[in-house]
This record gives sequence, C-alpha cells and structure tokens, in this order.
Amino acid sequence: MARHFLQSSEWAMVQKALGNRVFQKTTDAYSYLAIVQNGRAAKRLYTPYGPTIYDVNNPKRALEQATNDLKTLATANHLDFIRLEPRSSYEIENAFSPNNPQTVQLSEKMLTDLGFMRASHDAQPSDTLVKDISSPFDSILGAATKYKRKYWRQNQRAGVQFSVSYDVEDVQKMLRIMKTVYEGKNIMPFPDDYYVTIAKTLFPTQNAGLTFAELDNKIMASYMFYKDETTMYNVHGAGLDEFRKLSPSSTLLFYEQGLAHDLGLKWFDYFGIAPENAPETHPYAGFTSFKQQFGGTRVHTLGTWELPLKHIKYRIYRTLLERFGG
Repeated sequence: MARHFLQSSEWAMVQKALGNRVFQKTTDAYSYLAIVQNGRAAKRLYTPYGPTIYDVNNPKRALEQATNDLKTLATANHLDFIRLEPRSSYEIENAFSPNNPQTVQLSEKMLTDLGFMRASHDAQPSDTLVKDISSPFDSILGAATKYKRKYWRQNQRAGVQFSVSYDVEDVQKMLRIMKTVYEGKNIMPFPDDYYVTIAKTLFPTQNAGLTFAELDNKIMASYMFYKDETTMYNVHGAGLDEFRKLSPSSTLLFYEQGLAHDLGLKWFDYFGIAPENAPETHPYAGFTSFKQQFGGTRVHTLGTWELPLKHIKYRIYRTLLERFGG
C-alpha cells in the first residue's frame, strides 16, 4: 500500500487549483504533502493522512525526520503550528494481515515524544472501512448483508440504470441531489466551487469521477469518487429519500465496487467510519452502520495531532476552540 490519495500529487494539484500553497517531499523513509491553511485564529501546516512512513526498520526515526522537515517549513512560512495524521505505508495490509512482520508500526508515544498533542477533533476520520474488491462481482455482492443484496436484485428487476461520468458539467447533477437531501440540515460540507475545482482538476485524468443511479430518466443517487493505482475512495454524494424503497444509495455503492474491480483496483475505501466502540451519538454513527452492511475491514490510524510552534498563539487557538467549537 502506498500513500493515501490525500497525499498524492493529484491532490496537490487540487489544492493548488483551490489557491493553497503546498509542499511535497519523497524519500525512501517517508513522504508528505503539506498544505498551508490560514485559519481565523491561527495558521497551520497540515498533512492530511500524512506523512506516510515507509521505513520498516526505524519508523520512529523516519517520523522524526519528517517532523523536522515540516517544522522547518512551518517556521520559514511564519505558521503557528503543525497538524498531521501519520500513516504507515502498510496501513491496509496491517488491518488485513495483522501478523505480517514486514510492516511499519506507528504509535501515539512516538508522537508525544516529539512534542505532539491530540487535536481537539480529527480533521479526517481516524477510522475507515476498506473492502477487498479484487474478486469477481458475485463475491463483492456476497460480502454484503442479505438485505443489501436484496436491494441490488430489486434494482435489477426495476430497470435501474447505473453509469459513470467524467464530465465536469455533471457535477451540478450531484450537487442538486445533495442540496435536496441536506436542505435545512446545515451539513453541506463545501461550497459548490470546491467540487467543481476537483472535477476540473481530476476528471480529465480519471483520478476522480461521478456515478449515477437512474430510473425512468430520473437521477436517484449520485456519488463522487477518487481513484489512484490501487484504491477507489467513495467521498461525496447522496440519494433522494423519495426512492428509499429501492435504496439507490446502497445499490450505487455496489456499482462503484464493481467498477473499481473492472478498473483493476484492489481496494474500495468508504472514506470514514466512527471509531470502534464510539457512542451512538457520534456524528458518524449512522453512516457507519450503513457502510458496514456492505462488508469490509476496519482500518485504524492514529488520528489528528498537532505540534505548537508559537505556543502562546496556539494556546489562544485551543481556548477559542473549546469556547466556541469548530
């Protein structure tokens, strides 16, 4: 397993298109994509799902070297703190084969020894669900619960049509569904331009795309996915409530997994679930239950950590977070 998509050169292109400054470095021991983020209370250097640690023999040293690089960059750019989410380059393999000796093992102690502290909340989910989609579609379908498989058969009988698109204009179709579903819930995660920029940057190379479920020329559900050389990531989208009896949000996931298999990929990443033993009140609880019905293996990472560089500024920042949230 290589780096996460959010650590890829393709994601760096997206960040630049969004107007953000980025820094990248790759060595035999580690790599990172770091993004300058100018918050209201503080400025930070953020490595989403990174740095990636490759050094099997001495991962602690590799993490320290990466941290020193990031400190130098952050200091030179007058930033207040570093935020990172370190991952092993074997993160998925560790989850599927925990006794594999050729893996990189990271720990919270490595981070605290370097002066990091836990962020007030995870910027990216610390846990996700990953499904092996290298087997034929019958096996992909068979890994799901019988209720999800029933929806797939119902959709087949009803004549639901599934498709993939790399047309930037089609982003508006997904956004209309998302706005219909999320209207009044105040949970639309990003402005429209964010999704359009991703599409303009990644659709031409097919490192991202859209999937649709339609019945009688009516779009019932749509997702946006990212894709690298091994993995498809299901990241955005929604399904219309009026078609809940057909559960197009479910069957479109099956279609995406079959598409990923046909493209020669190994893994399907659902891009986030609640941590193990999280309470029912956790914001990810609902869609965690939904995703787990399709089958997959939990992949756990260390979550989001921060290293203050300007300590007074950072304390003010954390105080404001505790007082006002965010």
